[in-house]
Amino acid sequence: MRILSKSARADNPEQAIRSLQAAYAGFPVRTLFFFASSRYTHPGLAELVRDAFPGALTIGCSSYGELAANGINYGGVSALAFAPDALEIAATAVVKGISAGPEGVVPARAELERRIGSKLIDLDYRKYFGIALFDGSSQHIEAVMDRLGDSTNLTFIGGFASDDFSMTGIRQYLNGETFTDAAVLTVLKPAGPFALLKTQSADRMPANFVVTRANQKDRVILELDNRPAADVYAENLGVARGDIRDETFLMHPFGLMAAEEPFIRAIHRILPDGGIQLFCSVRSDQRLFLMRTGDIVAKTSAILAEKRRILGGGVRAILDFDCAHRFMTLQLEKRIPEYAALFQGIETAGFASFGECYIANVNQTSVMALFG
Repeated sequence: MRILSKSARADNPEQAIRSLQAAYAGFPVRTLFFFASSRYTHPGLAELVRDAFPGALTIGCSSYGELAANGINYGGVSALAFAPDALEIAATAVVKGISAGPEGVVPARAELERRIGSKLIDLDYRKYFGIALFDGSSQHIEAVMDRLGDSTNLTFIGGFASDDFSMTGIRQYLNGETFTDAAVLTVLKPAGPFALLKTQSADRMPANFVVTRANQKDRVILELDNRPAADVYAENLGVARGDIRDETFLMHPFGLMAAEEPFIRAIHRILPDGGIQLFCSVRSDQRLFLMRTGDIVAKTSAILAEKRRILGGGVRAILDFDCAHRFMTLQLEKRIPEYAALFQGIETAGFASFGECYIANVNQTSVMALFG
């Protein structure tokens, strides 16, 4: 089963894609996942990739930062290519207009089922899994994921296309086409063993609260335990509301617990009325725990080692969807080289995402597909 990662950096996208094409010379690329810096504003980037790899399925998105086997880059393209013997099935479809609601899941599901030759609900989750690349500027991802979850027992993982935080350069790519306000879906059946991984590298603190008032549509918590959410958050951290900084949010997100497993809800900002806007919606009556970001390098290393044991023969390749907030934390701690070293010797490609997909919408998380 042949899988190969490559990366390229150049001042312009044409040169970067030519370099990527040259790097794959002699390798029979059948399916290519690629993550390109949002600095590459060329309107025909998807076409450049399609034309560089004729006959291949090309799937990708814009990125804030790119993870490759040689480290973490800002301003390049990272790719993972599968030879014909690596994937038994790779089927794609696009959910368009996700800001209007989840109705686009229905035709996308039908397209996937047509390409696979089977109903999604009938596929064995032990042999298949899904990858979703969402528009990271959308606040309607949860509804699409819920509708998708109603259609299948497969685990969908993935990330939300990102940019330089301007929210103007977010793009998704499929077979030469460029999309916004969309979800690009791929269903894979690897020829060999695989495992899926989720790590948020955060620990649950004792403090926990019930969401007593929320604006789910705008991802806002108005009250925790019947009090202004920002006051409760600040008090439990032992700081004044005015002393909360972006670094505070990185170190102390919220966590929604399910079967003792945290699903992180990252904090976007404190609102003037005392509400807290998140990057992921919550509902009234849900219980949230205050979390403390731990040692990202150590925790990721430990779970990678566990998955290697499960796969038996080790990990040959990784597709990684890694939160931009994790990259920012690693930058603050000056530990980017240590983190990148975890992937040395493994064919790796990934990107810094504006949200992650692991069955549901999560934040400050790394979600990976590991190929044995």
